Amino acid sequence: MKFGLSTRWNCRRHTDGEALADEIAAWGFPQIELSYDLRADLLPGIRRAVAAGRIAAVSVHNFCPVPSFAPRGSPEFFLPAGEDETARRRAVADTLKTVATAAEVGAGFVVVHSGYARMRNRSRPLLRRLAAGRGDGWWARRLRAGLDRARDRRAPAALDAFRRSLDAWLPELEKRRVALAFENLPAGESVPNEAELWHLLRRYNTPWLRHWHDFGHGRIRENLGLVNDRAWVERLAEFTAGFHIHDAAYPDRDHLPPGQGDVDFAAFASFVRDPALRIFEPEPGLPAAELVAARERLEKLWSATKNG
Repeated sequence: MKFGLSTRWNCRRHTDGEALADEIAAWGFPQIELSYDLRADLLPGIRRAVAAGRIAAVSVHNFCPVPSFAPRGSPEFFLPAGEDETARRRAVADTLKTVATAAEVGAGFVVVHSGYARMRNRSRPLLRRLAAGRGDGWWARRLRAGLDRARDRRAPAALDAFRRSLDAWLPELEKRRVALAFENLPAGESVPNEAELWHLLRRYNTPWLRHWHDFGHGRIRENLGLVNDRAWVERLAEFTAGFHIHDAAYPDRDHLPPGQGDVDFAAFASFVRDPALRIFEPEPGLPAAELVAARERLEKLWSATKNG
């Protein structure tokens, strides 16, 4: 079972991309995802390592490399489901720059954050209630109901914007032979949600638009009462390009090594089979020994569950 590793783990420690890639390969990860915080000066070395066959670049996280206008990376500089038309067009254009990066290194997928309905954020105060042990209280229930009502009103405009972005991307995706994979985001305000993405992917029916599942985000969404995460992973399985692997502790502590949070990874064993990509996305600087131990535990768990 092959696992990849996001360059978020070590890109801040390196000035040469070849050394960055070789370090990842040396710790037993034959595949890498180029992260949204990867600097442009690291790309030539990564290309050399890929060309030499020492590692395979399989996915790239939008926006990559870090744009020249930004002091640091972010996956949400511009959002393709945003209602501001100027920013949405910029999201389309800058995502295509990431698509070009993916094509250069031979990666088949670009992971994208789509956006949010234009509404007051109700997820944050609800998470604070959950953290304080007041998730069953009257105010938490009111916040949850208000989130649903506001999203029902505001999501259609964001979805219309998102569809315009999809239509603009598709010709270039087919030309480049690179697919966009839309990541589930933890907030209740995110667009599209699981059901909306499922309907969109069925409607477009193209290999150049896919789903990307983040285990930590899925757990947070479940804690918020938004989804049954396993049920949606099963329903979206036919469209799923890959997974971001990390754990999450209640209610929203994210990017933990598997085994240090609440995700029931065994429940997902039947969905992580090839050709889906399995990309570890830990916090930068996680000790290598902890990273390798988490990978070995997960490999053993998933292999045993599949064969059992």
